[in-house]
Amino acid sequence: IDEAARQTGQDPLALRRRQVWPASALPAALPSGDRLDAMDLPGLLDQAATLFDYAGWRARQAAARAARADPEAQAPTLMGIGIGLYVEPCGQGFESATLTALADGRYRLATGASAQGQGRETAYAALAAPLLGCQPADIDVLHGDTRVCPPGIGALASRSTAIGGSAVLRAAQQLRQRLDAGAARPCELALEHHAEHEAWAAGCVMVALQIDTDTGELTVLDL
Repeated sequence: IDEAARQTGQDPLALRRRQVWPASALPAALPSGDRLDAMDLPGLLDQAATLFDYAGWRARQAAARAARADPEAQAPTLMGIGIGLYVEPCGQGFESATLTALADGRYRLATGASAQGQGRETAYAALAAPLLGCQPADIDVLHGDTRVCPPGIGALASRSTAIGGSAVLRAAQQLRQRLDAGAARPCELALEHHAEHEAWAAGCVMVALQIDTDTGELTVLDL
């Protein structure tokens, strides 16, 4: 994209924005047979450009290039701006959750997904708490214990929050409905969430950097 922008005299960000699918076109089936999930790629580019101050960095880059072109200035650095827009598959299949409203007012959440340091306990509690009307600290999250946890696929391909988190959300929604309907504590709800298609995430990274042409040293100015 950057090379095409250089050859056609276009701004690299503007060219990317013209190439991505609009939010209204997603989800959509790909020629490969995969199904790309709903996402707002133009909005993602716009938000990243605002947070990064893309226009401001382009202006500073133009000034730096003008200074370097001055034979008397002898500017020793080059300034570059990079844009990385990506979509990433996050997994499919099933995941399970067992959510219990305890007699003391707290909640116990047992998941079939596993955590190896990604912070799933924090994420799952944060997902369930607003639906249950409690604080994340009021939810005990259990994983990796076959005595108390339901069966699951585990953690791979970034699937644990996308698939396991969806199971947690649905369990919290259904348990809250039972409690609101008058169910007595302790009250337990168990379910499996199935995702027939790949779940997708998207992100955008922008960076401004400079390179010392005498030493090759690279300095990240903003990320």
